[in-house]
Amino acid sequence: MIDKVLEFARTKIDADVSGLLGVQLTTANPDARLFSKADFFESVDKKVLTRMRVEGEMAGEAFIAVSLRDAILLGGTLIMLPEGEIGKHINNEIFGEDESDAFGEIANIIAGVYSSGFEELYPQKIRVFKSDIEVVEPHKVDIASDLPFPDQVYYVSSSAMQIDGNKLGALEILLPAELFGLAEPEHPPAEEPEAQPAVAGGSASAAVEAGKPSEACSSLVLVIADLDNADGPVFVETLQSCGYTVESMTFADNVKDVLQETGARGVFLVLSEVTDKGVADIIKTKSACGSASPLIAAGPRWTRSTVLQAVKYGACDIVVTPPLPDEIKQKAYVHLGMEPEGGDSESG
Repeated sequence: MIDKVLEFARTKIDADVSGLLGVQLTTANPDARLFSKADFFESVDKKVLTRMRVEGEMAGEAFIAVSLRDAILLGGTLIMLPEGEIGKHINNEIFGEDESDAFGEIANIIAGVYSSGFEELYPQKIRVFKSDIEVVEPHKVDIASDLPFPDQVYYVSSSAMQIDGNKLGALEILLPAELFGLAEPEHPPAEEPEAQPAVAGGSASAAVEAGKPSEACSSLVLVIADLDNADGPVFVETLQSCGYTVESMTFADNVKDVLQETGARGVFLVLSEVTDKGVADIIKTKSACGSASPLIAAGPRWTRSTVLQAVKYGACDIVVTPPLPDEIKQKAYVHLGMEPEGGDSESG
């Protein structure tokens, strides 16, 4: 849902800011991924950060970020500075009161667009308002402090800007992942077994040593996959053959509602690709699951890094796809607390 809001806003920003500037602004190649505060400030270029208050059924702060040079260019264009003067200001990093006020008007338009997007498309009733603007030098940022924003995980949507065909840097919006349901609240993982990921022989050995099985009271297992993902039916059929009640869902379905209504013994999340979007899907699904329902993530071409990310953000184990039915059964036995029919416990 959040990606629909961001795409709605991106296309409307092009039209509204272009109308304000009198030149054609375009944003393209949107890319959304999770960043820590340290990740975001790895670049050395100065940034202009605009705070946006989030009010309504949710409360917090989101942020708009552009490079300092782009803020000078956009502000200078709005107040119709001569091209040579804008170039001089960019080279000398002059972001004076006039350029700052002008860029503030542009940021206000952008914040209004996001607010409209959330009001029209987001389940919670929220509004977004532009607050203050500041220039941030990444190398001076104290990651542990709350300035210019707290050290937490952010969902960052980045789009490449152009003005009349001339390339600029990126327009970025930062959403606190926890506030928008894209990450679980940070707390000590008291009951999480330690992960020991390993990928070998074309399949993943258990990413987590077997801990206590889930004590969920439901026999329902959710399998979440894209409709065109050929691996999804394999999980459904294998789990059904083991005696589980299986419900097949897509990423567009409201998993949280199903879990709140009936509960689930566990969830298999079947990714078409193990990418940043896949990690975001793990975070969103785990947020819906909470601690009651183990989440097993499946996908192709896992690396040590992506396994560690999956485990960090809530997966208790992984499966390499295309899957082997016996491996699916074993994961179900270890993590769901019910032995599949035809298991190995029969005495000889």
